[in-house]
Amino acid sequence: MLLCSASEAICFFMGALTPMPAVRTFALTSGVAVTFDFLLQVSAFVALLSLDGRRQEASRPDVCCCVGAPDLPAPRQGEGLLLRFFRRVYAPLLLHRVTRVVVVLVFLALFGAGLYCMGRISVGLDQELALPKDSYLLDYFFSLNRYFEVGAPVYFVTTGGFNFSSAEGMNSICSSAGCDSSSLSQKIQYATEFPEQSYLAIPASSWVDDFIDWLTPASCCRIYAFGPNKDEFCPSTVSSLACLKNCVGFTAGPVRPSAEQFHQYLPWFLSDPPNVRCPKGGLGAYSTSVDLGPDGQVLASRFMAYHTPLRDSHDYTEALRATWALAANITADLRKVPGTDPTFEVFPYTVTNVFYEQYLTLLPEGLATLGLCLLPTFVICCLLLGMDLRSGLLNLFSILMILVDTVGFMALWGISYNAVSLINLVTAVGISVEFVSHITRSFAVSTKPTRLERAKEATISMGSAVFAGVAMTNVPGILVLGLAKAQLIQIFFFRLNLVITLLGLLHGLVFLPVVLSYLGPDVNPSLVLEQKLEEEVAVARTASYSEHSSPARPADCVYVNHGFEHPAKSVGGLDDSLPHSAQGS
Repeated sequence: MLLCSASEAICFFMGALTPMPAVRTFALTSGVAVTFDFLLQVSAFVALLSLDGRRQEASRPDVCCCVGAPDLPAPRQGEGLLLRFFRRVYAPLLLHRVTRVVVVLVFLALFGAGLYCMGRISVGLDQELALPKDSYLLDYFFSLNRYFEVGAPVYFVTTGGFNFSSAEGMNSICSSAGCDSSSLSQKIQYATEFPEQSYLAIPASSWVDDFIDWLTPASCCRIYAFGPNKDEFCPSTVSSLACLKNCVGFTAGPVRPSAEQFHQYLPWFLSDPPNVRCPKGGLGAYSTSVDLGPDGQVLASRFMAYHTPLRDSHDYTEALRATWALAANITADLRKVPGTDPTFEVFPYTVTNVFYEQYLTLLPEGLATLGLCLLPTFVICCLLLGMDLRSGLLNLFSILMILVDTVGFMALWGISYNAVSLINLVTAVGISVEFVSHITRSFAVSTKPTRLERAKEATISMGSAVFAGVAMTNVPGILVLGLAKAQLIQIFFFRLNLVITLLGLLHGLVFLPVVLSYLGPDVNPSLVLEQKLEEEVAVARTASYSEHSSPARPADCVYVNHGFEHPAKSVGGLDDSLPHSAQGS
C-alpha cells in the first residue's frame, strides 16, 4: 500500500509542474486525494476494521450491532474460488514454457503496433463532441461545414512602436499604387493565392489603403474654406460652396500625407460615415480598428482577413500555425522600416485562437508531464524494494507499455489527443501502478529458489487480489459511463478508461509475471536468512516446550503447528551459503 500510494501521490504532484492549468489542477487534486486516502486507510480504516472484527467475534449483526445474537458456528477455513482458480488453473497455464514465449511475442507486437499508431493519432477536440447525440446544434455544425465557403475572420494586429505617419511606414503597409511589394497587405494577399497552405481565403481590408483613397483630391476629404467652420472637416453629406478646399493637393504621384496631415486627418476619416457620395468613410469599417493616442500616434491597429472554411481541430490548429508564421514574417520586414521600435510585433487573432492555441504545444508538454509522472514510480519502487533497480526498471517498462498501447488504441478507436486525454493518461500512470506494483513486490520478497517459482507464487498470491480489488472495482463504474448521451463522456471517459483498465489488467496479470519469470531479480539472500532464523526459533521453542511439559505418551508429544496452514519449507540450494550459526542443527 505504501509503495502504490507513494508512487501515485508523487506522480500526480510531479504532473502538477505542467504549465497547462487544467492538467495542473487535476494533478494537484488527485495527489491530495491519494495522500489523504492513504492516511485514512492506515489509521481510521484499520481502527474501524478492528471494531468490526470484535463485532463478528461477538456474533452481533452488522446493522444493529448493539443487539446480541445467538452464537454462530465458526466459518470454515479455506481458500476462495478465485484464489483456487489462480492456483490450480491460471498460474500453471500462464507460466507454461510455450505460453510464456507466446505471451512475450504477442505483447511486444502490441507494443510495436502502439508505437506505430502513436504517429497517426489526431490532436484536438472538435466542438461537436461537447454536445449530446440528439442535439439540434449538430445539424447546424453539419450545415455550416458543408455549405459555407468562407471561414472565421482573422485579424493581423500591430502593436505600438511603428511610424504609420511616415511615407516609408505607409508604403510598407498599403497595397495600392506606390506601395512596397513586400508590404503587410501585399503579403497577406499573396498568402490567399495558396489557401491550402495559408488557410486564408480573402485578403485583408486595409485602413491605410482606404485612408489614402479617402484623401485623394475630389474625393471625400474636404475642408471648410471660409465661414465659421473654417479649416475644419466638411462631411461629404454637406452641400456647401464653403467645402471646396481639398485636404491634400493634386500630385502626379501617389498621395502620401505629411506627418502633420496624417495626425490631423486620420480621426476625421475614422469618424466619417460611408455613403453614396463617399463610400470610403471609415466609421463603419475601421472606427474600432485603430487605437489613437492623445498625440495622434497609432498605438495599435488591426487588418481583417478571412480564413478558408475550417471544419475540424486539425484545420483550426494548422490555420493558427500558418497565420503565426505569416505574422512573424511580416514582423521581421516591418522592423526594418526606419523609426520602428525593436519590440514592434504583428500577431494574428481569431476568436477560436484562445482555444486552439493549446494544441501548438500540447504534444511536448504532454510528453514532459508523463515523463515527470513516470520518474517517481521508478524511484519509489527502487527505494522501497531495497534499491532493487531491476524490479524498478521492469515496473517502469510495464507502465510505459500500458501508456503506449493506450495511445495506440486511442488512434484506432477515434479518440483524439487533447487536454482531456492527457488528464486520463496521467490517471493511467496511477492506475497502472496499482496493476503492476503489487505483482512486482510479491515477486521481489518471495524466497522461492527459481524465478519461475517466484513468478508463480506472486501470480497466485497477488493475482486474485489485483483482479478483484483493482480491476473489478473500476469496471462497473466505467460501464455505467457508456450509457451517457454526451459524446464527450462516452469517448474520453468510457472508452478511454475502459481501455486503460483492460490494458493495465492484461499487462499486470499476463505480461509482467512472464517477464519476471525471465528477467526478474535474483532471490534476496537476506530474506532467505531471515526465514531460516525464524524456522530455527520455531524449532527451538518446540524443543523447549517438549522438555518442560509433563510426561506423556510418545504419541502425545507430537507438535502440531496450528498457526500456519502451510508451514515454511526450506529453500534447497541455499543452506551452504548461510553461516553455520544460521543453519539448523
